[in-house]
Amino acid sequence: MRNLKSGILASAICLQLALPAAQAATLEVVNRTAIAAPIDADGGSASAFAVTHDGRYTLFFSAASNLVAGDSNGLNDLFIHDHLSGSNERVNVSSSGEQANAEGGLVGAGLSDDGRYVVFQSYATNLVPGVDSGAPHVYLRDRQAGTTTVVARTPGGADGAQISADGRFIVFSTDDALVPADTNRYTDVYRVERASGKTELVSLTERGESAVGFNYWAQLSDDGRYVLFTSEAFGMLEESPWPGNLLLRDMELDTLEAVNRSYAGAVITGGHELPAGRAFSSDGRYVVFNSASALDPADTNLAVDGYRYDRMLRTTERVTRSPISPLLPGGARVLGLSGDGDMLLLDSAAGGLVAGVGPGKLRNYLRDIGSGEVSVIKLRPGAFDPADQVAGCTLAGNRRSLYCQSYDQGITRDDHNGLSDIFYSNVGRDGVERVSRPYSRTPVAAANNHSRAGAASADGRYVVFSSEASNLVVGDYNGVADVFLRDRLTATTTRLSLDSAGNEAYCASAAPQITPDGQTVLFQSCGDLLPAANGKVQVYRYHLASRQLQLASRDAAGAPCAADCSLLDASADGATVLFLSSAANLGGGTLPAAGGLFVRDVDSGVPVLVNRALQGGVADCRVSAARLSGDARTVYFSDCSNNLVAGDTNYVDDIFAFNRASASLQRISLDNAGAQLPSGARLYGVSQDGSLLLMAAPEFLCNGYSGFQLRDMASGQSRCISDSSQHPAGGWADLSADGRRAAFTVRDDSGPFRYRQNIFAYDVASQQAQRVTRADSFADSERLRLCPGGECVLFDSHAANLVPGDGNGGFADVFLATDLFGDSPVPATPASRP
Repeated sequence: MRNLKSGILASAICLQLALPAAQAATLEVVNRTAIAAPIDADGGSASAFAVTHDGRYTLFFSAASNLVAGDSNGLNDLFIHDHLSGSNERVNVSSSGEQANAEGGLVGAGLSDDGRYVVFQSYATNLVPGVDSGAPHVYLRDRQAGTTTVVARTPGGADGAQISADGRFIVFSTDDALVPADTNRYTDVYRVERASGKTELVSLTERGESAVGFNYWAQLSDDGRYVLFTSEAFGMLEESPWPGNLLLRDMELDTLEAVNRSYAGAVITGGHELPAGRAFSSDGRYVVFNSASALDPADTNLAVDGYRYDRMLRTTERVTRSPISPLLPGGARVLGLSGDGDMLLLDSAAGGLVAGVGPGKLRNYLRDIGSGEVSVIKLRPGAFDPADQVAGCTLAGNRRSLYCQSYDQGITRDDHNGLSDIFYSNVGRDGVERVSRPYSRTPVAAANNHSRAGAASADGRYVVFSSEASNLVVGDYNGVADVFLRDRLTATTTRLSLDSAGNEAYCASAAPQITPDGQTVLFQSCGDLLPAANGKVQVYRYHLASRQLQLASRDAAGAPCAADCSLLDASADGATVLFLSSAANLGGGTLPAAGGLFVRDVDSGVPVLVNRALQGGVADCRVSAARLSGDARTVYFSDCSNNLVAGDTNYVDDIFAFNRASASLQRISLDNAGAQLPSGARLYGVSQDGSLLLMAAPEFLCNGYSGFQLRDMASGQSRCISDSSQHPAGGWADLSADGRRAAFTVRDDSGPFRYRQNIFAYDVASQQAQRVTRADSFADSERLRLCPGGECVLFDSHAANLVPGDGNGGFADVFLATDLFGDSPVPATPASRP
């Protein structure tokens, strides 16, 4: 095997890998269950920053497939929520109700105040006949008539769609010249009258000429008279001809003015942005914006702050302040403005706006300009919880209604999906309502939450994985991720992350691994599964035959890690573990700020610090990946430190090998001439005997592109097995224990699901690749791990179209791919047993 590898590596230094389009592998869902349970919203949701004045309607984007019936396109769709009825409706559909075949991006959507009209952008080619260029177009959905029309035919694309509150006018940006006066070939802002189709160029200069530069990201006043937009064009104003302004055009009087003015009234160019939400008061008098420029002489924080411009008095006021902090050290942004112009929605991670609310988390706040009072927005009932994070809020014009986004769980009793959701809040009242809810709560026999891939035994019979699902086994009530073992031969699933008395863990368990013989499982947990544990993340070893659990992350005296210990790898026999920790009791002296990499023999060993600097110093950077050879003799790891070996002056990630017998450290990420690399390298896989490595190094042997390489440790030579000249490299790869096969992800760059990470398997001997996941996969495939013999690949994915009858939509499932090259000795799962 050693000579075979060396011969192959020597035979082809640069390989142009032709990736097949057709899927060859057979896929099987590992995290199967017979226990039916309701499926929560199976995709994350994000605010579209559009709400009607009375707060009844709002728009939001969602990747969930179960908010409405018939959603099977696997895309982020645009929904309108009716607070009065509590219903959701998908609006990026054709007049016949056909769902979009491409996304539109999470920007550029608006609705009229009666909720009838919705404007949005989309790359879809099937919403309106004849609009099939593949470029984003702006569409109008008439919910009353049930029709979808294109606002303007823009072959080069359009975005940033907004509609006036009365539904009369629509604005958007495009590079296309829609009127003869547009002669600049730059992005411009247009206003279209909905009923007549009359199209007007908004972004003309003060002299009525075509601009020299880009104009974009427009907003409308309620009646559509005023258009506010960002300008990077020269010569827009006689007063200040330089680019970098926020300009307001009065479409009735045909006048143009800058709102980015200092306290002294001067136009200050550069560093300005419009808020994500409403920028106008209802009467058009007040305009809010954000700026990195100090428009206020007292603004000395060198951060972005929010301002309100009074068009009547021509005055500017810095509004991101509070009674306890006139100047926020970290700044803040304005997200939106109430209809009366006196209530602000703010966004800041700096803290200092409200007593008792510190920095570190991005939060949204309300500020009443009249009273100066500031309050933090909370969604969870009861007292404010500093652990919660609420952002992406949209304030209705009436000041009373809020729609907010949060990843926090348990805000409402039915919120347990681990994803971002949208919530409705009535300002000043406790408690909220969840907007992004599934349309049906009918129980389904599929995992009701996310599962993550772990590893498989050599024969593929046993697979370990982690899951947040509560219906894989009976009695799972802890609400956290657990580690499970799937026996594919008997079609049974067993939960392993239990304490010695059989009680479930109160804290999450993750990162499971299994030895090739299928007899030993290692994983990490903060759940205190043994009496010696101390509330920190610890590494555990579980023997399947004896059902005994051991604490593997101990110091020389047998005490557990005094700080979190994260499992990275284990030897083939499970006797040696590799973990990352900042625990001082593990030895090794002063540890790097990001933690030390330790290797330990579970039964008898003392933890040994691997990433030790020269002369016993402290590594000056961090470990990004690490693997242990199957025989436990060598630790391989990626690290950006420059003081681990002599002559390391490239200041990037390198790959190092630590020989446990000699306690010596060697840099191995060198080019074929033995010189250090100019850019970073990352470790992805190691053969069991340590003779072959799988790594990624940008611009190294891959035809000038980033890609994945195999390195022969005997010859010191590397060669490319994929490069980004054909497809951008993904973020996951692995090498089988015997070194025969590699697997990696690439980002397919065509079709409606462009840049999704898809998996390919690579045979080292034949230098052939086979597609594992389909090109039109709805979502990324991640955390891939090859079976030790290379006959199968384990991975997880949110994609609901990898196997028929997925059952749980966008929740991540664990898949086992077999028949990679027509050779799969792994046992088949009995079809009659889930």
